[in-house]
Amino acid sequence: MPIDETTDSEKGNSNNYGLKVGSQRHSDIIAAFKDRLRLADSGWQQRSQAWAKNEDTMKAYVPTDEEETLRKQAKKDGKPQYTTIQVPYSYAMMLTLHTYLTSIFLSRTPILQVSGRHGESQQSEQCIEALLDYQLTSGNNLPPLYIWILDPLRYGLGVVGQYWDVEEMAISTRKPVPRMFLGNPIPGTEKMETIQEIIKGYEGTRLYNIRPQDFRPDPRVPVWRFQDGEFVIRFEQIGWNKAKSRERSGMYFNLDVVAKNSPNTPRYRDTGSPRTTLPDSTSIENANLRDPKGNPTRVNIHEFYWEIIPKDWGMGDGEREEKWVFTIANENTVIGCQPLGLLHNKWPFDVLEYEVGGYELFNRSVLEIAEPLNDTLTWLFNSHFFNVRKTLNDQFLVDPSMIEMRDLEDPNPGRLIRLKPAAYGMNVEQFVKQFPTVDVTRQNMGDTNLVSELMQRLIGANDNTMGAIQGSRHTATEVRAASSNSVNRIKTVGEWQSASGWSQLTQKMIAMSQQLFTDERKFRVVGDLSQWGAKYMMVTPDQIAGFYDFVPVDGTMPIDRFAQANLWQQLLAGVAQNPLIMQAYDLPKIFAFVAQLAGLKNISQFKVQALPDAQMQQMVASGQSAPMSSIVPGNPSEPKQIPGLGATG
Repeated sequence: MPIDETTDSEKGNSNNYGLKVGSQRHSDIIAAFKDRLRLADSGWQQRSQAWAKNEDTMKAYVPTDEEETLRKQAKKDGKPQYTTIQVPYSYAMMLTLHTYLTSIFLSRTPILQVSGRHGESQQSEQCIEALLDYQLTSGNNLPPLYIWILDPLRYGLGVVGQYWDVEEMAISTRKPVPRMFLGNPIPGTEKMETIQEIIKGYEGTRLYNIRPQDFRPDPRVPVWRFQDGEFVIRFEQIGWNKAKSRERSGMYFNLDVVAKNSPNTPRYRDTGSPRTTLPDSTSIENANLRDPKGNPTRVNIHEFYWEIIPKDWGMGDGEREEKWVFTIANENTVIGCQPLGLLHNKWPFDVLEYEVGGYELFNRSVLEIAEPLNDTLTWLFNSHFFNVRKTLNDQFLVDPSMIEMRDLEDPNPGRLIRLKPAAYGMNVEQFVKQFPTVDVTRQNMGDTNLVSELMQRLIGANDNTMGAIQGSRHTATEVRAASSNSVNRIKTVGEWQSASGWSQLTQKMIAMSQQLFTDERKFRVVGDLSQWGAKYMMVTPDQIAGFYDFVPVDGTMPIDRFAQANLWQQLLAGVAQNPLIMQAYDLPKIFAFVAQLAGLKNISQFKVQALPDAQMQQMVASGQSAPMSSIVPGNPSEPKQIPGLGATG
């Protein structure tokens, strides 16, 4: 067990745990970190090469260095431009899958739906959903979710991290400000002025994306089970000013050592493909600039999440496993150390994979699965174009003593080739002869259709899901049937990601909210309740207590709004012909709902103002009007309070 070498001055800072640079404890932590980083890197190196190639595929029209050299040389020599087409068919299929998956996961209202595990009330479920919806929308957490869905398609792996954030914001408000005399306000002299007020703006979970190249879980377990691993390492580069700010808040220490020993050339960060440029990449020229005091402008750090027994490492008296996070700068200096402190006792990350594996450390992306066939498709296109270009750029066998060579080299159409006097009266074919060329790639364009069809069957995204319907005329039923058959493969992917990623993300967001949410705040009502007229509901920490599960996504594409409007229109026409159904359902509300689905706005401005109940009942008694359910006292379509929800705004 490491010896406690904490000095009196160090004990004044409760966050450094005696991790002074040069101490035995500091050396032991650095050694343990490097051992696990090497272990994780060994499993990640092969994947890095595949990820770099996938990024090249994403940049389908960017030529390689060799092609660029040939193009410049051809231009210099006045020859036809050298052109190579990288067919981005797998890229198109990837975007199709991304559209489908975002539709099934992000089109629900609310996006994260829950159900009580042990009979929690419906009111508590509604409070949880309202709170999570607020965190996704007001916390700017939707963009990370879009990227989280995309990354498994291009890399095979998507990673998203979470942390709790309390944000303060400045607002302008109008308040009466009295005149002051000798430091005291003068009554009756108040004047309305615009002042700045600091309030709590956002409180909740923040989501952020992590490049797979910067994520190092324990390679002794598959990625989808990384929560069972002993450690997780995340790499990032931060600015020196941000590091100093964290030092002032008590999060970091030992920055004076980092400033003195910062290397001139930071550790190489895997930026992926050479076509990919990152704003914080070490390839940028000013990445190693220093400030006027000689401090580096950026610091390479690793967040080392590690499960330890605190007593064994001199970090406290705990004798059971705890999850801690060590922040290490430049791989040699511990600058942060603290227990993770989350009651859910999980690593604060979640992963998505495209391919259902189970036992492999890594699984493939869409681009990798389609790579052999996409390369074949590219070869078919380019070999055909090369052959056509050769045919167009015909070659001649000539006797330069008999013709004017400058005329033959003229690239313009309709050129005249002049003969020299020595060739007058002679057979021209004796000294000017064109080499015959044959288009041997005529069938290549037909073969591309076969390869494309194979790729569609392999991935599961056919012409219908990609928006290209074969044939001239198709009924809506035929289109829906074809699309339904094509998405069965994608449906399985959605179900897999729902169970392996979205469920865990939702549970962690709920657990952090239950642990750290302390306010009583009103949140916007989402889902079916909003149709009852309730706009806001009060959420308190007591109301969100309990055990909740994520309602899984079934993987089917939600029907589009216009299709829903069409179905409701047909239903409404049938209801209008049945008086019994008309009395059981509120037709005006159905009409307004259908208009909203169709995208019609401001429908309420055309609504007839309802008459008082007494006047309406008199008109009904006299036969001037038929009874409507909307005017019946106690009609649940106009509730003053929703059962189980309490008071609503």
